This record gives sequence, structure tokens and C-alpha cells, in this order.
Amino acid sequence: MSKEDLIKNKLIENVDSLLLVERIFQNNCLDITKYKLQFLKRRIERRMHIRDICDFGEYLDLLENDPSELTCLFESLSIHVTSFFRDASVFNTLRTLILPEILSNLENKQMINVWSVGCASGEEPYSIAILLKDLLSKNMRIHIRATDLNKKDIDFAQDGKYPDKLLEHLSSDVKKKYFKKIEEHGDLKYEIIPDVKKLVHFESSDVLSSPKNKYDLILCRNMLIYYENEAQEIILKKLYNCLKDNGYLIIGSDELLMGRKIENMFHPVMPKEKIFQKNNS
Repeated sequence: MSKEDLIKNKLIENVDSLLLVERIFQNNCLDITKYKLQFLKRRIERRMHIRDICDFGEYLDLLENDPSELTCLFESLSIHVTSFFRDASVFNTLRTLILPEILSNLENKQMINVWSVGCASGEEPYSIAILLKDLLSKNMRIHIRATDLNKKDIDFAQDGKYPDKLLEHLSSDVKKKYFKKIEEHGDLKYEIIPDVKKLVHFESSDVLSSPKNKYDLILCRNMLIYYENEAQEIILKKLYNCLKDNGYLIIGSDELLMGRKIENMFHPVMPKEKIFQKNNS
């Protein structure tokens, strides 16, 4: 039996013991109770494999006695699936329809506010910043808030330096206009130019604990699927309250607005792209 199979079998035998993991997190003022059970199991399996531990009880002891492992497991709940201008149809719609509509409703010198939830290593909020730089008049201001649980990802995003392979799909014009080619430790990288970097404000934060600011656009893509239905409803209500009147919400391609109350809060603008607009109460 492989080490991976052994770990999975141990977890299956100790499903109830996952409650002990939740308790350890709660004792450290961290809440994982709203995540789906299977998702938590997969994250624990991954950490056990990395630490070369096959016994679930041994891993529990590690969590209780090693704060760094607790941090690593918690940060692993942030799923790193991102790229610049990921899902081309979404960003094309943003460029041609959604952002021009938002900008047309802003008064002169008024600020456009955007929130990228679960921003991972920053490609999504930087992509929005690049779009806005192309569309914006000089009299308008931009504020893009980008949040994620994973502090390491946030630090990486703030640095704004990306390996060449992560930009292979971008046009040479975009790379030349918005990135500076650099060499770091012998590797070719591209750094976001300061005029774009200054538009994005990164912070390590959980969506449920974030303040209720008012945004014109919120992107919360491919994060809801890792939460239980009840938590999804709580998050969507939070995002609804954070949107300005007629503000826009974008969710992931595999995600749904579940429940009649939630469905009544938003109406689809582009269903295929999962772009919704807030219904004003």
C-alpha cells in the first residue's frame, strides 16, 4: 500500500477526529468549521504527506505542539488556482461591458472600488488594474482591495514579480506596457510596473471577517465551492451588503447562487460568465 493510500485510510478511520482539528483551530482563534469536510480531509492529507506522517493521531499532536504547522494547514485552505486574465470571456466582458458601465455612472474624480476575494498570488487584481488603466480617464481614481488567507501568497503578490512562464499567454504589447523585465537569481522575471502596483492594496484576511466597505465590483471566483452551503449563504449575503447599489458580483464558473433569498439578491447579467448585478432592496 502506498503512503498516500495509507494516509487516506487513516483519515477515513478517524473522520470523527476531524472535530479535534476544528477544536485546535478554535483554541487558536481560527475558524475552519464552515469548510466542506472532504475539502478539509484533502488539505490534511496533503500536509501529512508533506510532513511524512501516516498516523492521524501523530498529526494531531503536531498541530497541538507546533504553531508553524497549524499556520501551514490554515494557509493551505487558500487554493492557488489563478493566472493573468484567467477565463478570457470574463475579462472580455469586463473590458467591453461591465467596467465601461461602472465608469459611466461615476461622477468626475469619483473613485472606483473593486474587491478581489481570494486573490492568491495577485494575478486577478493586477489584471483588473491593467484593464482599468486602459479604460480610465485621468480624473478618476482606482482602489482595488485584494485579500487572501495565505500570508505567503499575499507577500508574493505585493512583491509583484512573476516568472516568465506565468506570462507566456500574454501579448508582447501587454508585457511591454505593464511589466518590467528583470533577472533575479539568474531567472527571467517580469515585475508589475509601479503605476499598476500602487492601485492594488493587498491584505491577509478572511472574507467573513472583512469590513463592510462599499464596492462597485467584487470578484469571488472559485472560492465558494470549498464552503458548506450555510457558509456560502453567509458569504454571499456579506458580499451583497458590501456592494454599492447596482454593483456587480462575479463568481466562479462552477459555482451557483443557491437558495431563493440569495437568488433574489442578484440578477444575472451574463449567466455564462457568472456575472451578476445587485438587486436594490
